[in-house]
Amino acid sequence: GYGLRFATDDNLKGTPYEADKALLDRRAELKSRLESLIKVRGVKVDLCDKTRDEIALPKDKIYKGIDFTPSGVAKIAILQSEGYSYLKIQ
Repeated sequence: GYGLRFATDDNLKGTPYEADKALLDRRAELKSRLESLIKVRGVKVDLCDKTRDEIALPKDKIYKGIDFTPSGVAKIAILQSEGYSYLKIQ
């Protein structure tokens, strides 16, 4: 859910994921780091489309290079069954 905040420039006003001052102060830096991970390191980023849809955020507001998965929880379970590890970052 809250990972959505790091995948858009939208402030998500009126949602549980609304950007706070700390995020707003660092948004450009965090966006640049995410873009570098995707472009330079080949990191694949999937966003839960269910969460995005629940707050009615248009797909075109999500950063380029981010893919959508119908359910983030299901995607994590599938990846773990394939040998990947889940690291929750807060």
